[in-house]
Amino acid sequence: MSLTQLFSMRDLGDIQHFLGINVHHNTSGLFLSQEYYAKEISDRADMLNNHPISTPITTRAKHSSTDSKQFSDLSKYRSLAGGL
Repeated sequence: MSLTQLFSMRDLGDIQHFLGINVHHNTSGLFLSQEYYAKEISDRADMLNNHPISTPITTRAKHSSTDSKQFSDLSKYRSLAGGL
């Protein structure tokens, strides 16, 4: 028994985008990418124009949970953490 016998369905063609994943078709198969989703999260975190570095923090410093300021918008922080 096939799914079309159990459910009302229609063919929408080849998949292009699903749940934050872009699907690119080529002769060897499918290529899945989350580049757009990662850029969207980076943009929401105001980090889109940041530049990568090899070691983002000094390896010699001693840090504690009280060293830095609290995140100002907790709902935005939770949304970003959930998105990751």
